[in-house]
Amino acid sequence: MNGLLNLPRYYSKNYLDTALWPLINKSTNYFIYQITQASLLSIVNKIIQLIYLIFKSRLHNWGLFLLFDLISVLNFIGWCKKSNTDFNLIFINSLAHVQHHYWSQDSLNTGPLKICLQTIDKILSLLFNFFDKVPLLVCNGLTQAQVPSNSRKVLYRQINPEQFLRNIGVSFKKVEQLMTNDAHIFFSSVEQRDQAANILSTAKVGNQQLFEVDPSTDSNKLFFQVIVWDELAHDSILLINNKQYAFFEHFKPVVSRTGAHIPYGDIFYRDFNLPTHMPNYELYQHITEYFS
Repeated sequence: MNGLLNLPRYYSKNYLDTALWPLINKSTNYFIYQITQASLLSIVNKIIQLIYLIFKSRLHNWGLFLLFDLISVLNFIGWCKKSNTDFNLIFINSLAHVQHHYWSQDSLNTGPLKICLQTIDKILSLLFNFFDKVPLLVCNGLTQAQVPSNSRKVLYRQINPEQFLRNIGVSFKKVEQLMTNDAHIFFSSVEQRDQAANILSTAKVGNQQLFEVDPSTDSNKLFFQVIVWDELAHDSILLINNKQYAFFEHFKPVVSRTGAHIPYGDIFYRDFNLPTHMPNYELYQHITEYFS
């Protein structure tokens, strides 16, 4: 499935600083995959919905993520038709992105959230109609609640983590930026890892520590995450390793979050015997009990 996944993997990690050739290459492979491997007819049958999403979103990120989710579900149904599998699982994430970015008081009546909910409704309809005679579970992995406008937090993301690390004198093998404001760095040795951890731990913006730094205890890897959430002045200075840098040359405010995760969720289910309330990890036990 790499032909399907390489494009969204690359874009989701590098959308603030995408390189033209990798984007063209992975996009080409994505379309070739759809033609040769996926159920192309089912995608063509939804061409009006796809064109609608492209037109309404003007290919902003939220529209791209919705397109990916819809096409992925069509691919998923195509694979299920070809394969005699007993258990099928699909995860879609566009709603979470839209809730984080576009959840306003009137967003249920207009804008990205309305279009997103309409698309999720079509996606669920496709899945319900296809899996109409088998046990079914639909659950939200992480619910969100709307954040009041006077208490929103700003999420800052690195524009190009590799360039940033080289500028501050960190030696590394590779960097894998994650979904939001965090990344993994891989090193050639434990000594390199520990040296990088020491440098990153000194980073400050004003009097605030910039990163949470967590070296892995069993590998040459560390995790780091931006932990500054306040709105910063445009001329803010980053102090790190006894040197000063313009903060906004290396970081960008991605969103003032309109939705935040809460620890409660809901399940729609059919042909299972589930309790009214349960911890989320017990869902796995109910699934395995069904198969046993």
